[in-house]
Amino acid sequence: MHPRLARYAIAGLSALTWVALAAAFLLISWPHVVALRLPDPDDNLRLAQVRDWLNGAGWYDTLQRRINPPEGAPMHWSRLVDAPLAAGILALDPWVGRAWAERLSAAIIPLLTFGLIACGAARATARLVGPAWAPVAVVYVGLGTLIYNQTMPMRIDHHGWQLVAAVAAYVALLDEDRPRLSGAVAGIACALWTHISLEGLPMTVAMGALLGVRWILDARAWTRLAAFLITLTACALMLRMLMVAPGQAMSVMCDQISGPHLSALCVACAVLIGLAPATARLAPSPLVRLACAGAAAAAGGVTFLAGAGACLTGPFAAIDPLVKAFWLDHVGESKALIASRPLEILANAGVGASGLIGAVWAVRQSSQAPGAQRQWVSAATLGAVSLGLCLFAMVRMGAVAQAFAPPGAIFLLRELVVRARAVKAPALRVPATLAAALATGPLLFIPEALQAGGRTSGRAGVHTDCFSGPGWEALQAAPAARVLAPLDIGPHLIVHSAHSVPATGHHRNHAAMSLVIRAFLEPPAGARALSIARGYGYVAICPGFPEAELLAAKGPEGLMSQLLAGRPPDWLAPIADGDPARGEMLVWRVAPDAAPTPPVPQTSP
Repeated sequence: MHPRLARYAIAGLSALTWVALAAAFLLISWPHVVALRLPDPDDNLRLAQVRDWLNGAGWYDTLQRRINPPEGAPMHWSRLVDAPLAAGILALDPWVGRAWAERLSAAIIPLLTFGLIACGAARATARLVGPAWAPVAVVYVGLGTLIYNQTMPMRIDHHGWQLVAAVAAYVALLDEDRPRLSGAVAGIACALWTHISLEGLPMTVAMGALLGVRWILDARAWTRLAAFLITLTACALMLRMLMVAPGQAMSVMCDQISGPHLSALCVACAVLIGLAPATARLAPSPLVRLACAGAAAAAGGVTFLAGAGACLTGPFAAIDPLVKAFWLDHVGESKALIASRPLEILANAGVGASGLIGAVWAVRQSSQAPGAQRQWVSAATLGAVSLGLCLFAMVRMGAVAQAFAPPGAIFLLRELVVRARAVKAPALRVPATLAAALATGPLLFIPEALQAGGRTSGRAGVHTDCFSGPGWEALQAAPAARVLAPLDIGPHLIVHSAHSVPATGHHRNHAAMSLVIRAFLEPPAGARALSIARGYGYVAICPGFPEAELLAAKGPEGLMSQLLAGRPPDWLAPIADGDPARGEMLVWRVAPDAAPTPPVPQTSP
């Protein structure tokens, strides 16, 4: 077959593989699409934010007014992620109506992010391993539960777009043939990634460091490093100016790329761009280039330290201690993986480790081909950094490591299969080949799927029952009021009812989050006073949710504990009979005129 036809055939097969996987994912998720059942509180609040925008909220106005009314809850999310979902809703609305436009857009947009990630993995694998292996890379992405969790239908929060940006930067850095273009594409992708979420900052620093080391070792790599730094700086500034209100671009926001980060980036870029040409003319040696890079890094670091203030302690520097103890410390995907159980470590890091092993092997094997070796060094370095961040900083980076893994994992697959097929004894050759084919990927997806399946059956089953029982139906039909509810279920109430809530699990509203936690920890008498003072009309809980169980365990005499034990105080009147054994929502109307609940007697130790 003609080489061009072969490339088209492989590209077509890769596309068909994505279509088949996307169709399967959509079929699996179709009941959730019909019910507009979004998998995470953040997905629900993302839809609420898009609804507000389509209903007239300004571009810069991301205040959620049905959270903590009348003040509202400020959000740190970018309109950039809202735009594709809003565009899909507007495009489909004339054809299917607003309700189905929301459902279909929430199903299709995540599948598009999955397609872009698969395309990037296929491109990287074709470049490093060979074009014929590109469809296998698409299968690897489709099998990856960590990626699926961020790109499945109805998963409309920003994590899928983070993966798209990460893979775009990764693929660009594997392109050794077009240094200026690849550096610019990587810079743009990293600017988008860090704008969407501050989580992208460590990998962006690692990518810049990789290009910086390349330049220190070889002056010819300057073109790529300069393109990366200039486009990263320019795009980061442009995105900040476009996405925040005029005059706020250089303000200090600890949970976003803001003034301190941008100032540091501009200073570091200016110093390096200013020094590098003179260095190249006067003293073209690696030590001088190292000193130049060190000066730029030091200047950027000093600039950041001078302007960061409270942000030096992290993005949650100002959060209420009670909120940290009861909410932030229990966000499992933001913790380091290394302290987890062995099966959980294997599930979140196994595929990334397979890709890293394969990339390191390829580095050694490609020593006679400098261009290919540089590509594999980039793949191995970025795979190692993403895997290290997953293990020692944030579990969620496991999805990035998995998205970077296909070239190395498939190279490992190819090499092991070749060696297995070289076994002379047929009785050994077949099982060895099968073991080689399974061990480099498919078997590693099993613990990942088991972990995801256990998590889904435990949490999503309760979630479904909570929002389908008589308590939930009665609350939906009740007149709009303020509902005292745990943080995790607030976004669902916002999307699927007319009620408002005091707080959700979104940290800029941490003062109101603290009040909600206190209300459920307080004995009924104290909770009554808080409820009346804040004007709550209803109290709603979901038995079986981790948040409810935590509040009950930490406050054994508190309101949550009493409600879960079936002992609601006199000032709460049930509006429907939910079944707590099935996890159905329990709802009470606040009766402020009821006799005060006597305090719980204190027992002697």
